[in-house]
Amino acid sequence: MPSEHGVKVQEAFAVTPTCRLMCSRGSVVDFAGDAIVNAANRGGLGGGGVDGAINARGGPELQEARKQLPVLNEYGDRIPTGEAQATIGGALPAKWVIHAVGPIYWESEGNPDFSKSDELLRKAYASSLQVAQEKDVKTLGFALLSAGVFRGDRSLDQVLEIACQAVKDNVYEGLEEVHLIAFTDVEDEELRRAAKRVFSTPAAAGEGKRCTRCSAM
Repeated sequence: MPSEHGVKVQEAFAVTPTCRLMCSRGSVVDFAGDAIVNAANRGGLGGGGVDGAINARGGPELQEARKQLPVLNEYGDRIPTGEAQATIGGALPAKWVIHAVGPIYWESEGNPDFSKSDELLRKAYASSLQVAQEKDVKTLGFALLSAGVFRGDRSLDQVLEIACQAVKDNVYEGLEEVHLIAFTDVEDEELRRAAKRVFSTPAAAGEGKRCTRCSAM
């Protein structure tokens, strides 16, 4: 498939008759839709990996906007796990950056029950989509939340299946495209497998131009 909004679409799936989920490949910092979702930490100011890349590309304007997010406690947290906050995109192609905090799975290593962290991951995606709705976002690009060092011993395929299901469960009226953006070969392969498990209907050409039948959150 051709490039779209600065990333390469690998496969597309119908979320509803008029909304599409895109399994895309590239870097979320290049996404040129309305908004991107950053895999942030609780401090909200920036970190390594994709968070650092977004900070660098967004420049001083984005970095200052992040500093303006309210501090919630004595630890300097600005965004609780499972929640999301929006800032301007600064020098990024996207107008908005939605900073979402997924769970740190390795914090519960030794406990075979991942249910609490899984629920926080679902909440992080749902919160991101709620913020996107508030900003009237029609095209949204996600970094893969809790899919890197935060993942710990949780399998990548399960983390990505949660991502796909959370998108399916939380689309809203006016949303046209959601891109889940894989950066590595392994992420790309596992993401497409997960999407096929969640979405039985590939998107036909022309679908997803207007999202009038998406369910509200």
